Amino acid sequence: MGVKEEKKILVVGADSERGESVINDYIRDGAKLILTAKNKKALDILKEKYGKNIAGLELFNYEETEFDTFVRKIGCIDGFVNVDDESPSEPEQLSENRELHRNLRTDFLGPAGLISTFFSKHKLNKNSGIVLVSSIDEKLKRKEGITGQDAAKAALIGYCRKLVKSTAQDISVMCI
Repeated sequence: MGVKEEKKILVVGADSERGESVINDYIRDGAKLILTAKNKKALDILKEKYGKNIAGLELFNYEETEFDTFVRKIGCIDGFVNVDDESPSEPEQLSENRELHRNLRTDFLGPAGLISTFFSKHKLNKNSGIVLVSSIDEKLKRKEGITGQDAAKAALIGYCRKLVKSTAQDISVMCI
């Protein structure tokens, strides 16, 4: 990931399967990490595994009412990494509204709302980056088709790029 000096990086969804790889890359580069997880047990596991290498642990579930408080508590950051579970929907679930709403909340509305709050509160430092971990490109290359989760992630990527462009800030957005 190429962190040259100590940077403060927020990793949302650090308890996901993909989170470990992201965490290890940033630790190797000397970043100061703040990790989030969706439950206390996951936070305890992260603390036990990475304790000496992290600056903070937070319980976070993308609840819109928590965004301002969360951003105030975290303060300015140099990087925002959104790592989520690869939890593909079963074909029979794709037509269920409940599943669609869950995908939109966790894979678009939550991350977009949190990123917007960091922007509006001016808590993204100059030359910071937003990294969205996703597998959309691979699925499209293999012509597997995409799920509601993938569509929400694609919307998030477009939203973040538009947000950066419209604010003319020196912030990069990438999807890996």
